[in-house]
Amino acid sequence: MATVRVEAVIDVSAARVWDAVADVVEGQRMPLTYHHASFQVFGEGDGCRLVWVTDVLPHAMAPMVRGVVERGITEIKETLESGS
Repeated sequence: MATVRVEAVIDVSAARVWDAVADVVEGQRMPLTYHHASFQVFGEGDGCRLVWVTDVLPHAMAPMVRGVVERGITEIKETLESGS
């Protein structure tokens, strides 16, 4: 099983990030036989650190999943920091 882990420092409160990740829905269908994702949010100064961990099978799909997760965490960061 492959594990994809990405993180971003976001300049908003941990509570606001938790509100946002509670609404995350994966819209892209991928031919995975196993998928499990989790989020962690850690307070860091005036902002926080968001960690997104995804386990996937088959292992060969990890690079594609990494691209989706990296794009997703970037979009979360940009959206929250812009106040949208």
